[in-house]
This record gives sequence, structure tokens and C-alpha cells, in this order.
Amino acid sequence: MNSIRSIQGIGPRSPLEGQQVDTEGIVTAVDDKGFYLQEPVADLNQGGPAVYVFTGRRPTVNPGDDVAVSGKVVEFVRPNEREEFSDAPTTQLEAKDPAALVVRSSGNPVPSITIGKGGVQLSKTASNSDLWEKLESARVKIDSPVITNAPNDIPRYADLYALPNDGEGVEGRTKAGGVIRNAAGNPDAIPMRMPTEGLPAVNVGTKFKGALEGNVVQRHGHHQVTVWDVDPGKMIESPIKPGITTLREKFPDPTHVLFVASLNGENKDVKIEDVNKVAQRNQHNVDDDVGSGQLERMCQRIIENMGTPDIVAMQEIQDNDGGEISEEVDANLTWDAIVDQIVALGGPRYKWVDRPPENNKEGGMPGGNIRTGFLYNPDRVTLDEASVYRLADPAFDGSRKPLVATFGFTHGGVTEKVTLASVHNKSKRSGGEAAEAARDAQGTAINRWAMEHAPKGANEHIGVFGDRNAYTDEQSVKNEEVGGALTMLSRQLPETERYSTQFGGSSGELDHAAVKTSVPVAIDLVHVNADFDERFRSGDHDPTCTAWDFRRGQA
Repeated sequence: MNSIRSIQGIGPRSPLEGQQVDTEGIVTAVDDKGFYLQEPVADLNQGGPAVYVFTGRRPTVNPGDDVAVSGKVVEFVRPNEREEFSDAPTTQLEAKDPAALVVRSSGNPVPSITIGKGGVQLSKTASNSDLWEKLESARVKIDSPVITNAPNDIPRYADLYALPNDGEGVEGRTKAGGVIRNAAGNPDAIPMRMPTEGLPAVNVGTKFKGALEGNVVQRHGHHQVTVWDVDPGKMIESPIKPGITTLREKFPDPTHVLFVASLNGENKDVKIEDVNKVAQRNQHNVDDDVGSGQLERMCQRIIENMGTPDIVAMQEIQDNDGGEISEEVDANLTWDAIVDQIVALGGPRYKWVDRPPENNKEGGMPGGNIRTGFLYNPDRVTLDEASVYRLADPAFDGSRKPLVATFGFTHGGVTEKVTLASVHNKSKRSGGEAAEAARDAQGTAINRWAMEHAPKGANEHIGVFGDRNAYTDEQSVKNEEVGGALTMLSRQLPETERYSTQFGGSSGELDHAAVKTSVPVAIDLVHVNADFDERFRSGDHDPTCTAWDFRRGQA
């Protein structure tokens, strides 16, 4: 009889791969294709204590059954798994013959391994990949979990991250209950997949009484805990509410103050796409931003939460037919819908400006032709139409090109000339090191632009706003500041407030505001999206709000 730990071994592949073996253990969970088998007592130093038994159909066993089983050791890679994940298979026991399975007793205690206080400790500073490999297929328990990310795409389940023991001992906690990304990426956050049917909003800071239990599985090259069921009665909803900028309160008289903000629109458009016209005819490329209320919610955020800025640098605005593959590149219908919706909600009638991208050559959703642009309030600022252009530096080839525009802000008989760039750098989701190198080059290009357009007088100012797809400590962001060309404003804020997105259970700042000016500029990162369940937000990035104080000693 082979022990499960001898089958799993201590590495990513079984030392018994391809061999026929006999083993035994306690059933900890059952699904439609097999069951999870675990040794009653775990010793991770000797190997993984659990294995998934693939039967090809739902087996006639239950959690707590003591079983003996015969099967072939295989290393399983999910169908259609991306190539880069194929070297991270799951060790399984293939036992399709019902005669290979014998239930010896039932009703036994279901073994589980506690992660956190009193159990297995995850490193806070280094990868836990070796530990997760040993825990593969094991039943684990997370005591007093607190959720540190907000879920996406949740018709039935959500991919979440949790800190055990209510986050005890974890540094960098945000007011919402999340955790600021550290250099190691917060590897002590536990990845989970959890059913959400019947649950209210699962926002950052959501807690659960007692423990959540599940089995460790591998998806897309990463381990996560599949939580099989959740008792809604044990869920403690997060008390957080969408943030409201403090800048209007700080500067109640706007006469000498210019309010500039930035917002990623997350692929907003006005078209319900025809599935036959989108890439790969994939239903995920079809949405209804108007009917779903997403566009209205975004406009509401601009008015109520962002304080109706004078200028909004926008990113990810799609063309008139959204994700449909066509020759369409104009986005006038999308912009007009945003403007009209803001007016309908009681806001000012903004004007907008963009320059259409090259069709399907600048990244983003195929057919969507996302672009950067500006909303601006003509009652507060004037646009120099001749100043508008797309920054055509080679660093932005194949990516969104920044839109540059100069606005005039007149106060007390003085006109300030404010030149802004709305940027959306190379995506973090594709390209790995190549994408990082591209962003580094884009940061250098922005720095070069800022040097060339440095203010030449007290009434000239420049600013770069938008989604850099890079954290503050990454080289591409640092490149922008070389030689004092620009200053990142968020350094004014406490570290636990510096975030605009959620990734991997961590809160991080991908959206930045950098300026070169002789006047003080205050900043406020308004948390209305990153901390919130997808069902209750308007996008996946928080807006950046700033106030340019042109009082120059005036009361």
C-alpha cells in the first residue's frame, strides 16, 4: 500500500508518475468527476498528504468515508490551459473502474489543515509556491477570514483572497480592510474560489464568522482554495461606502482653484454588440453598458464622488459599435451619451475631445478601439483646439497613444495655461517582460515629452494623468520623474491610501497623476470601484482627483 505522501512527493511531479498504485485515506470532498482523498494526519515535510482521485463520473462516496483505491498516477493539465502553465500539472490518481474503490467505513472525522494561527504559516515576503504544492488537493481551513479583494465576473462564484485570523499581524491594511501591495505581492493572502449565489455584496473587508473550508486546486498555474459552500448567515458584510473627494470641502471657493481628475472608463460604449460580429463570437465580448446601468453609475461617480471636476482625463472609451469588428473608429456616440447622462443627473454639460486611434492597432478589446480623451466643463475652462494631438512616440506603437491638450483657466483676470496628457500605457495582462520593457520605454517617452514642454513661466503648467499599468515602485513610473521633469502627487498621501486597483488580493496604485508646476496641487484617490463587488461599481479603477491652487497667497 502506497501512502498518499509517497504518491505526491515533495515536488511538482509525482515520483510514481505513470505507475499503478494502491493507496488509502479519508474522503474530504466529492465533485462530478471524482473525489479528494487525504491522510488523517499530515506531515508536510514528507510530502503532500492529499490527492485527487479521478473517476470520470460522480463517485458513490461521501466526505468522511475511509476508502482504499487502486489507480494510475497521472499528471493532469487542464484542457486549453495556456502553454506557460503546462509545467505546473496536478498529481491525480486515475481510477475509473468502480471495482478499484472500496469503502471501509463511513462517518469518520474529515481531516483538514489550518492555514494561519495554530497551523501552517504562509510567508509574508517570499513565494509560497512550494508550500501550496504540498497542500495540493488537501482540505484546508481558514479561521476568521477577511476578504482583501473585490470579485469580478460572478454569476455563480468569485475568485477571492483572504487573510486568516482577521488579518492579525498583517501590515499595510487599508481603511476598507484590504492590504497594500508589498514588494513580494503579499503572498500571505490566501486565494479562494467561492460560490456567491444568495450572498449580498462581497466587498473588501467582508468577514466570515468561524472558518471557511475547502480543497486546494490548481487553475491557470496558481493554487487556490475551492470553498464548496458558504453559509450566508456567517457572512459579515463590509461597512464600506463609496468614497467622496475631500477636495471640494478643502477648497470651497473654486474661483482660483482648478479641479482636474482622471478616470478609466473600463471599455464603456453605447452598443449592445452582435455576438456574430465580435472576436471569436465570444459572448464575453458582448455587454450593455447603458441597460446595465454601468454608464449611468460612472456618470454619477463623476458628479457625486469626484466632485464634478473641471477636466477629466479619460481612458478606455470604446468606439460607437463597441467590441464589434468593423471599420468604425469614431466614439462620438459614446462621448455624447456620457455627456447627456451627466446632464440628466444634474451635472454640467461637459464637452469632450479625442483623436480616434488606428483601427484595431492600439490594443484593448478587439474591435473596441479604446482611446484616451478629455471631458471638460466649458463654463470653467477653454480648450485650445490647435493644441490637441496624440503623442506619436515609437514607444506607444501598438498601444494607446496619449492625448495631449492645453486648457485655459481664467481667474481674477489671470489665465493659466495647463497642458495635460491623458495616458493609458501597455497592459499588465499580456506580454510579461516584453510588456514591462514597453512600459519602461513609455515612461521614458513621457519624461522626454515633459522635458520638452516644461513650463516657461509662472502661468504655464503641465500634468500627466491616467492608467500607467505600473505600480509606483516600478521602473516605468520612476522614469517619468527623471531629472525633475515631473512629480508624482500621490506621495503626499499615507501609504495605505495609495491604491486605485485590486490584483492578487492586494491594493495597488496603477493610476497616477504627475505634474510640473509652480503652484501647490492637492490629490485625492477616491475609492469607489477597487474595493467593491463588480455588481456595485462602475469600473475596475478608482479615479484620481486633484486641485490646482492658483490663489498665490490670496485669501
